[in-house]
Amino acid sequence: MSRRFLLYTCAGKNSQIQRWANNKNRLFDIFVTNYSDSSGLNREYADFYNERKGAKFPNFKYLYDNKLIDLNSYEGVMITDDDIIISSNSLDSLFLLLIKENLWILQPSYSSFGKISHEHTKRALTSSMRYTNFVEVGYPIFKTEKLEEFMSVYDAKLTCYGLDWWFSSFLNKNETNKLAISDRYWCVNPHDEFKLTNSAQSVREIDLLYSHEDRIKVWGEFQKKYKIKKYTKKIFMIKPENIFLLTIRIPRYIFDEVFNYLFYSKIIRGTIKRFISIIKK
Repeated sequence: MSRRFLLYTCAGKNSQIQRWANNKNRLFDIFVTNYSDSSGLNREYADFYNERKGAKFPNFKYLYDNKLIDLNSYEGVMITDDDIIISSNSLDSLFLLLIKENLWILQPSYSSFGKISHEHTKRALTSSMRYTNFVEVGYPIFKTEKLEEFMSVYDAKLTCYGLDWWFSSFLNKNETNKLAISDRYWCVNPHDEFKLTNSAQSVREIDLLYSHEDRIKVWGEFQKKYKIKKYTKKIFMIKPENIFLLTIRIPRYIFDEVFNYLFYSKIIRGTIKRFISIIKK
């Protein structure tokens, strides 16, 4: 019997799947597509498993179109990068929040301890959740019926760059309370320098699949073909955090902010990178 929710990921050697799977009472099944050259990698942590090269959305589309993945029993689906640092309990809470708030897409906010690509997705100290018009492609959780709506139009030639603009605008429909960012349940998007399987130059794994230049080129073509327009990212409404939880999270929040400041200091970052390079050798 399947669980209430599904977490789907394409995984390699830097994955955090073991962390997500360590709770046998979790509310979500795990479907792993192994894109690496190591057959069977992470299979022991997966409820469902296959092997196929490529990025997560094109691989999910392949499974969906060929009826190799059954969404009928799931209330929500997370299509996530494999390296997100987050607990199984927090993932459960995010899935439940999606249903409780009747959201179409939800994502965890990003701690300053890791990478932040879009400033409005950075973890906010005093809020529990923020309604927005843009959810990032890294770790989105979809209400199942809304994901199926997007799959009906999604062209898998667009792998990742710009994809969040597409599904956010396609599903948003000018609503102000259907897309959200959770600040109570947050994650770390690890810096490339800390991925032990990378080289000293910290080549991103997506760059090994598709070059940055090709991703930008394809995105430009898709913008024209599907009339996808960028727009101003907005926060429509903020739900404040309760004072008890706010007090508890202040020390970790301060630690993350201090780390972020030091990490982006040229002197400190240079030292960190040299230290990590030594470890990797």
